[in-house]
Amino acid sequence: MDVPSPVDYAEIRDDFAFFLAHSTETEAQVAALRPHLARLARLARRRQAVRMLDFGCGDGRFAARLLRAAGLPGARLALVLVEPVAALRAEAARRLAPLARAVADAGGESGEESGVAAGPAFDLILANHSLYYVAEPAATVRALARRLAPGGRLVAGLLDRDNALARIWRAGFAAAGLAFPYPLAEDLEAALGGAGLTPAREEIGYRIDFPDRAEARRRILRFLLGANLERLAEARADALFAPYRRGGRVIIDTAYPHLVVRQTTSTNGARP
Repeated sequence: MDVPSPVDYAEIRDDFAFFLAHSTETEAQVAALRPHLARLARLARRRQAVRMLDFGCGDGRFAARLLRAAGLPGARLALVLVEPVAALRAEAARRLAPLARAVADAGGESGEESGVAAGPAFDLILANHSLYYVAEPAATVRALARRLAPGGRLVAGLLDRDNALARIWRAGFAAAGLAFPYPLAEDLEAALGGAGLTPAREEIGYRIDFPDRAEARRRILRFLLGANLERLAEARADALFAPYRRGGRVIIDTAYPHLVVRQTTSTNGARP
């Protein structure tokens, strides 16, 4: 199979917004993440500062919604942002500044040369559907786990192979004659397992519901495939949604995991 073109977020931003507007995913994620943010809030009430890394922060809307839902004392939150699109990173920093005492820009790199590789460890690392797009996802998720403070948590949201949208995603690349280029949850579970870490799974159940119209279907596919959609014939694209058509709408009920790594030992090997 041919190698696909990279997905350019600037080209699919409106299609991603369409997906979010027709999905309950954000609400489901906020509910699942609330206990992790509540733990961070408890720490903040006992300490002068807590540290959170948003790895792949986008424009900051998701983190802002999370922080407001958590009631986290912003005066004690040090927030670090990683995002490869500089304009989005700047937008996120502006949006999140009122919710934290400090917002640090760690740039867009995920490797050892990035601002994430050094400095104090993090009490919470959030990687929300961002690990698909890094050059070395297995190495990156292991590196992120090493950046956890004692008692800290890494929460990585990733579609798995059972997820209906992932099945459409993979089938779309295959129908276009392209290799599927992204890791899924099972791949990163294996990478963490190879490093002696066993992540817990927290299931995120959600619904996607949009009008069964050609442009709406193609907006979802542009979100998934980017410019690679141009290689996919219309009939083959429409067939991907056939199992989910109901009375003039496309309705997809599905789920995927948050992979949660908990740092249970302190830097000297003792339990915190």
